[in-house]
Amino acid sequence: MHNKISDDDFVTRYCPPSKIYNNLPLSTAFLLRNHEECISVNRLPVDQDIESGLQYVRSVLEQKIHIKSNGKFIVLNVGHVKNYLRKSIDVNISIQYITLHNDPTHAGICLLNHDNAYEDKKRIQTIADALSIFVSENPSMVYSIPM
Repeated sequence: MHNKISDDDFVTRYCPPSKIYNNLPLSTAFLLRNHEECISVNRLPVDQDIESGLQYVRSVLEQKIHIKSNGKFIVLNVGHVKNYLRKSIDVNISIQYITLHNDPTHAGICLLNHDNAYEDKKRIQTIADALSIFVSENPSMVYSIPM
């Protein structure tokens, strides 16, 4: 299932400590992971505040990956990210659910237009760089979630 997530909603990306410098994510924190076509993120529940939503997402992710105590969660407003990427690097994206049997929160930041694999890879790198800059300009998006 690939349903778009509302511009008013929030998604998060877990960044391990190796992808954080001076409390901010490196651009490598936003690159595709193994076998991904979209940049993985997790949608925060709409009926919870951000901290509670992050606790929920963390509990889901801990069933799949090791969450380190000094890792960070980057919280992104869907509409703000789409607008920023469109204005700063002229890239249109969609943020949508990507159903996984063991992760009801899984979503992805996906390119709207696929040119070819080589061009897509370059555009994903450009998106990763832009997201890193976006977060560095808005450090309140970076959260530490206590163990």
